[in-house]
Formats: sequence, C-alpha cells, structure tokens
Amino acid sequence: MFRKIRYCVPILLLGLCLPCLAGNVESGITQISVNVYNDSNVPPSALHRAEQIASRIFHTAGLQIEWRNCEDDSQKAGTNDCGSPRFNVLSIRLVAHSLTQADSLFGASFLDQDGKGLYGDVFYENVRHLSDAAHVSVGDVLGHVIAHELGHLLLGKNAHSPTGIMRPHWSKQELVQLAMGRLLFSAEQGQLMTKRLGQGTTPSQSNDPNLAAMSRLALGLHPKLPEQE
Repeated sequence: MFRKIRYCVPILLLGLCLPCLAGNVESGITQISVNVYNDSNVPPSALHRAEQIASRIFHTAGLQIEWRNCEDDSQKAGTNDCGSPRFNVLSIRLVAHSLTQADSLFGASFLDQDGKGLYGDVFYENVRHLSDAAHVSVGDVLGHVIAHELGHLLLGKNAHSPTGIMRPHWSKQELVQLAMGRLLFSAEQGQLMTKRLGQGTTPSQSNDPNLAAMSRLALGLHPKLPEQE
C-alpha cells in the first residue's frame, strides 16, 4: 500500500508549454512509435495528458514520439494499425497492479541479458495513489512514469542516474520538479538514446516479455517523504 505523506507538492505548472509536437516535427529529429495498451481503463483525458507530458520530455531530449493507442488484438487480429514492436516501435501496457512486485513499484521494463527491451508495464493504481498523496495531476505523474520506463528500454542497463527523470527513487524534490515540468533526461541521455536508435541497437521483434527476465533496473519509483504519524 502507498503510505500517506506529510507534505504536499505544489502544483506549479507555470503555464507548462505543450506544443503540438506531432504536427511540427523538427527536421532531423529522431522518431519512435509507442504502442499503448490501456488494460487498466485509464480515463482518456488522463491518458492524453500523460502522452503530452511524455512527448514533451522526449522532445527536450531530441526524440519525437508517435503514440498508438491500441486494443489488445490477440483475439482481434487486424482491428488496429499497431505494428509489432521492433527497434523503433516500443510497447507500454497500463495495468492496475503488479502481480509479483512490491506495492511501491510504479513500473517494470523487460530487458534481455544484453540490456535490450521492447516492452514495459506501468502500474496505474500506484500512479494514482501517488497523484492523490502528492496533489499532482494523475496525467502528469503517469506521463513521467511512462517516460521513465521508455527511458529504460532506450538506454539499456545502468540507466538509472543520481538526478533527473531516471533517478530510481523520487523524493519530494523530484515531485516538485515533476509538477514544474523540470524532471527531464540529461543531454547525455538524450544523445545516447538517439545514438542507439540510429545504430539499430535496440532489440529485434524476437524479444518477448514472457521470455525476458524483468530487469531490476525497472524501477522502484516511490517518494521518500516523511510518513504521516
């Protein structure tokens, strides 16, 4: 269970700039597609906001995302245009809870032994609890968690960093930065993601989440804030 916290995070969005990125792609920017499977029935408004937020985060790192909101077509072949994941097409599945991980975990990336992966899960109920406790929009929190998970898939092993969006544990400081739109990838991380995509060094279609071991890099995201007595 998510534990109550003493402090609230001020919502200082300061007119957060969310331009129409999809309609104004900069020349030469690296592009990827992300298939999103909304198994936890995230409200459309929250999901749209999350995709806007994640797009902005990646745009600052030099990458452009095309979002594909997909049905689970395992039994409905041909019902949507979501292609199979490959080196520049990743997959995020929004589920209510992890069946095997701690309640404090917000997401999981599935990486092979070489640190390559195509699939990530995000645990929406934990995201929603954090949103309520920190008094930050659920769409904003969800967008940052999705960006973190995609960061694991694009950066590979040892993707965690002491600061920024790839920090493994988000404290009050990270939540304030999140609310202000300042929790981002570093310039070096953006360059590495672009380089890996340019070299085609992310995995092939054979990388199946049912076969790949879940990397421990795949996030124990939780705020280290004082508990409410």
